[in-house]
Amino acid sequence: MRTSEDVLDLGLYSNNCCNEELIFDIGETFCRCPKCESLCHWELESRITTVEALETDLYSPALTNTRYNVERDVPEYLPSYVGVA
Repeated sequence: MRTSEDVLDLGLYSNNCCNEELIFDIGETFCRCPKCESLCHWELESRITTVEALETDLYSPALTNTRYNVERDVPEYLPSYVGVA
C-alpha cells in the first residue's frame, strides 16, 4: 500500500524507505514516512485482531458446539472461583 491510500486491514505495517513500523487501523490513510517524510510503500507485517472480533469468535456456533466450552468447562485442577477472562 502506498502513501495516501486507505488502510484495509488493522495491523502493524513497515515502510520500505526507513523500515519504520506503525500501526494503522481500517479506514485510516497511509501517511508519509515519519522519519524522512518521503512518499513510501507500506507492507503489512502482522494483522491485529480486535477484542470485539475475539469475543465474537468465542461465541460463534462453531466454537460453542465443540466438546470443550471455555465458559462452561473449567479444568478440574483450577479452583471453582477461577474463571476465564
